[in-house]
This record gives sequence, C-alpha cells and structure tokens, in this order.
Amino acid sequence: MGSQKRQKLLGFLLLVTLIGGGIYYYYSQGGELAQTVTDIVTEGIPEPVGEDILVLVQKLDYTTIDDSIFTSSMFTKLKDTSLIINAEEKSKTNPFASFVANTVSASTKR
Repeated sequence: MGSQKRQKLLGFLLLVTLIGGGIYYYYSQGGELAQTVTDIVTEGIPEPVGEDILVLVQKLDYTTIDDSIFTSSMFTKLKDTSLIINAEEKSKTNPFASFVANTVSASTKR
C-alpha cells in the first residue's frame, strides 16, 4: 500500500515539474509573462548614479555662448559695489597657548 502512494506522489511531482518547466520555457522565449516579470523586476532599480549629470555635461559640448554681452554698454557700465572687510584686532590672548606649546614640544622630544 505504501509503495502505491509513493508512486502516485512521484508521478504527481513529475507532472507538476514538467508543467512548470513548460510554462517557464514558453514565457522565457518571448511570451507576455516574461516581459511583465522583467518590467516588474526592473521597475524598482534606480538609474546608475550620476547618469543624469553625464547627460547634462554632454549637452554642454554642443552649447555655444554669445560673448557679445561682455562688450555691450550695459555690461561695461556695471560698478563693483563690494565692501572691503577690515581685519579685527584680537580681544584677548589664548589662555591655552603656553599649555599647547609645552605639550607639543614634550611630544617632539621623545
């Protein structure tokens, strides 16, 4: 009796394996399911990092700049209004300067 159940189970597993293999073969050869699975798998994969930047840099190769703006009267009339910042005086000396100097000189004597 046990032998008959075992033969039925092996026959069933063989049948399921053959059917599964056939389905896999059909769809891997260009069936619609293979394309759908590929779309689903690649949907969440991001583009390589920096690819968009490389595309923009490539576009710069074909970009031309009109340099006549630098000779126009509006550009030449611009004035520099930047402020010069003067260096401020120190308010007090560093209280740790002698400590740091002693530590550095002691570590170099070793």
